Amino acid sequence: MASLRTSYFQDQVRNSPLLGGNRFTADWLFECFLASFLIEVKSRSITLRKAISNVATGKNSFDLSDMPFILFQQNIAEASTDDSGEEPDLQDQRLQRDLVDLLIQREVVEGVTGLASCLYEDISSDPVFAQWCFSVLGNTLSAALKQTVTILLPDADERSLLTDPEFDASNDSHLIWLSEEDSGGTGVVTQLQDLHVEDPLQLLNVFAQHLQNSEYEQLDTDLVGLMKGCDSNTQVRDAFAGIREAKDLSNRISANKKLRQTLTTEGFHFSHSFASVLHSRVLRPGSSPGTDKALARHLVEWEELEKQVSLELPINIAALILAYAGHDSAVDNEKIFNEACAIQSVLWPRGAQLRQSALQFYNPFRMERNNRTERKLVEKLCSDTTLVITVTGPKWHEELHDELRKSGRADLFVPSEKHNELNIIISLIHTKPIDTHGLLVYPRIVSMRHKIQNITLRIELAESVF
Repeated sequence: MASLRTSYFQDQVRNSPLLGGNRFTADWLFECFLASFLIEVKSRSITLRKAISNVATGKNSFDLSDMPFILFQQNIAEASTDDSGEEPDLQDQRLQRDLVDLLIQREVVEGVTGLASCLYEDISSDPVFAQWCFSVLGNTLSAALKQTVTILLPDADERSLLTDPEFDASNDSHLIWLSEEDSGGTGVVTQLQDLHVEDPLQLLNVFAQHLQNSEYEQLDTDLVGLMKGCDSNTQVRDAFAGIREAKDLSNRISANKKLRQTLTTEGFHFSHSFASVLHSRVLRPGSSPGTDKALARHLVEWEELEKQVSLELPINIAALILAYAGHDSAVDNEKIFNEACAIQSVLWPRGAQLRQSALQFYNPFRMERNNRTERKLVEKLCSDTTLVITVTGPKWHEELHDELRKSGRADLFVPSEKHNELNIIISLIHTKPIDTHGLLVYPRIVSMRHKIQNITLRIELAESVF
């Protein structure tokens, strides 16, 4: 629910008649109110419900009308030195002025704080929330279907495919229409039908993979684990120091090789994305063991704040609260803004923002409707009951075959101490057939999921139908 409440509140503000359908203003107003609620929670150690009540009644410690100036940069244009006598161009400050005009209106404050009750109340039986969930569910499945088609049929043009979900909380069945934008089509739907007939398991597996943790979600998990354990891991600290102390290209290349080897040995997946974020956030010029500790502290405080309010928080809001935590309401707005920017520059997007970027829904004929997706909503509805077999004892292969005969699929868990045997494990899976009532069939590896220090292989029998 934590991943849904924040998104639902934002969409409620977007759809509020108070803002006349202006989505940009609605998003800025959403950030102002959410930040105000959290500052109240953090500074007074009160519940989120009480914090929202304080903001609604004007009893909050931080003036709501000051919020735009610590959330958004106040670009004050320098006065011109010519003789025209005209005032300097202050158009860049229009955002702050417009938001302040809204934030001082009692009607707006009462309306938005009223909508904010969804952040703490039990809304599981709310019909409006239920319909919103169905809409997001349809968007998510539609986005996964479209990505599945483009993976299985590389010649298909993603821009020419349209997915149109018909999901309604009042219906027992739901539909997703897949069509081609070009008149008469180019045969994509027909090819998809043929593929489903030839290998339905492959189609379903690719579809399911798009609803699992994305690469960037795994990257976030790895980076958080790395930074939390960095201070107590001498080898990682030495590898970081080698990068920071490299004075020439030769030393830099050697240090990068050592860094890759060290992190791979520790069980991290050293991909291009991982290296890119590591060098731009952790190992950037001017970094030190002190900045490593500060980053680890920011990550821990971000997680603690989310647990305290049971919400997922956007990166800019989290950075602002972390910056404000060490000050009182009398501190200069510009100082808080600058500290928040400094914190945000070393963090990376997390949570719903990552999941949304991995599964994007778009239909040019549904522009007026919500395009939000949420993988975790599908995850709650479709729990995975696949049996997990661990590669520990000598009989793991027999256990794997028994489970494949029984259910047609299994997950093979390879712990970190067995990573050096991964090639042997994969070869054994592919080369030893399974006797299914006299028919010899070979298993296939559908996917490999990497988590910190562990690898999970999804294995199935293509010939099975369960």
